[in-house]
Order: sequence, then C-alpha cells, then structure tokens
Amino acid sequence: MRLFVDLYEITLTPESAFGSALKGDTLFGHLCWQAAYDPELLNGGLGPWVKRYPEAPAVVISSAYPCFAGDERCYALRRPDRPGQWVATAGLPPAEKRKLLEQRKVGQAKKWLWVDHDLKVRDQPERLASERDLNQRALSELFDQRERPRPPVGIEHFCAGFKQMHNTIDRTTGTTGEGAFAPFEESAMCFLPGVRLAVFVLIEAEATDIERVTEALRRIGRWGYGKNASTGLGRFRVEQWRKCSPPPLKKTHGCYTLGPCVPAQGQFREFYYTPFVRFGRHGDRLAHAQNPFKNPVLMADDGAVGLPADPQVAAKPYVGRAVLGTSKALDTAIAQGYSIYLPIALENGHERTV
Repeated sequence: MRLFVDLYEITLTPESAFGSALKGDTLFGHLCWQAAYDPELLNGGLGPWVKRYPEAPAVVISSAYPCFAGDERCYALRRPDRPGQWVATAGLPPAEKRKLLEQRKVGQAKKWLWVDHDLKVRDQPERLASERDLNQRALSELFDQRERPRPPVGIEHFCAGFKQMHNTIDRTTGTTGEGAFAPFEESAMCFLPGVRLAVFVLIEAEATDIERVTEALRRIGRWGYGKNASTGLGRFRVEQWRKCSPPPLKKTHGCYTLGPCVPAQGQFREFYYTPFVRFGRHGDRLAHAQNPFKNPVLMADDGAVGLPADPQVAAKPYVGRAVLGTSKALDTAIAQGYSIYLPIALENGHERTV
C-alpha cells in the first residue's frame, strides 16, 4: 500500500492574537473535529481512519513556522535539540575565559535556525538566528515590498506575549464580584501584522487530498483556533499550498521533528529533545462534558533530533506513534503522537571544543 507519498506546505497569515501556540498535535485535533462534522473531508468518514490510526494515520501535520519570501523562500525552524559543544575554560586567562563564556551565551540565545527552500537542515552556527533577527527580516520584507516608511525603533519581538483580561458577570447583580465572578487574566500571543506561517502536511492518498485538508484549515481559521477562540482569538487566513520535495534520509543523517511527538520504542538509538507535557482538554461540544480533561501526555517538543536505530525508519516520512486512551469523555479519542521529520546532518554534533 502506498503511504504518504506527498508532502505539502500550506501558508497561513494570522489575523488575530492567539491563545494557544500553533502546535501540530492541536492542529490535528481541530482537523479531527472538522472531519467529524463533515464526513466528506475523509474518504469513508472519520470513524474508519480512527480505527486505522495506529497503523496508517490519514494526516500528519506539523507545527507552524515563520516563512519568508525575499529573493528565495526560507523558513525559521526551531533550533535543533542536539548535544552542545563543550567549551573547556580551565587554565585560560580570566579575560579569555570571560570572552568564551559570553560567546556561548550569545549563541544559546539564538533559538531559531534558517532553513532554505530545499528543506535541507544545516545545523551550522552561521545559520542560527534570534527572535530579533526574525523580527528585522519580517519588517524588512513587509515595509520594503509595500513601499512604506519603516516603523519607529522599539519593535523587538516577532511574536509578543501579553495578558488579556476576562470577566465573568454575575447575572444576579449585573457585574463582577468575588470568587467565581472575580476578573482574571490569561496569556495570549500576537504576531507582527502581515507575517506568514508555514504548516507542513503529510497526506495518506487513500484518505483525502490537499484541497480538502486546505478547506478544513480554512474553516478552522475562520472560526478560531485554540483557547478563547469564542472571544475572537485564533483567527488566520489560508493563503496557498504547494507540493514539497524533502531530501532523502541518509545513513549519516538524524531525524529533525517538525512537531511534538511520542517516539516509538526502539525507533532511535539516541534521542535528544525538550520535554513537553500536553495537558489536554476537549474542545467543541465535548468541552462541556462531565469531564472534558484528558490524561497528560509527555511528548518531545518541536526540534527533537533522533538517530535511527533501524534502517526502516527511512521507509516512512514520519516518526513517532499513535497516542490512545487519553480521554475521559470519549473512548475513541486519539492524539497525534506522530511527527513529520527532515533529515539533519550531525557531523559536528558530538565534537568537543578544547
């Protein structure tokens, strides 16, 4: 059976603030709800593909990443989680020791990695970027293309967090109060206006096609994604999609993940990652179930790097496994424990600088 022969990129433009980060596993949950309401989005409806999910996922979707046009298309992916280079400072003069440690600190502050349109992940120091670098590139594209004057100095963040106040009205008094009716605040995030985000999608040819997946994402963006969508957060516009050709996984390559995942047992001989705990909660109508909360899932966050233990890993363009049994309200609920990966060379990954 032919599986996941095509990888696609879908470009999104945020149109509001977001209460939840655009993570692959949450986007997958939204897609499942769309398929539950519209069976035409998946051949045969959602039910059969939920049953087949542990063996043949219908769709695997990545987290969203900043993308830029410029002279050549490029992406800002999360800095790979890999063994860092050691810096030996014993016996060095104080001034030189301080200089080395300052250089290391500057490098650690760069949380992004530039990746070209060919999707080859080159883990090199000169390709690392800080949020300020992303911010400057985004502003350059936005204002140079539109022939507008540059904004005043002071915009430092590509994606800025803020606190949003919420009120619960006591209908007996017509105002807020104490306890359950006390005002409270929640975190949200806002991108620079006009920036674009790329989401990568693998599609099982027997299940659906890119046009239907794009339509599902368009509906999600229209009605809102993630937390506090009912208050206007999580809106985005789908711009376009294109087919991608990722490079092949070679023996000297590791797997760089594009979304949170749960590695399958025995899949990697070494695995480097940042732990990410998903404290899940149902959305849509199950948000009002007697117990809408899900069991927490320990995942490897975006940017994990795994060294395959089995050559058969290269036979599939995704890694990880299905996550079942997380829901207290719906026995058949599934979570995306799979992730799309890109090959990453690790020639310098284990070197020790002395």
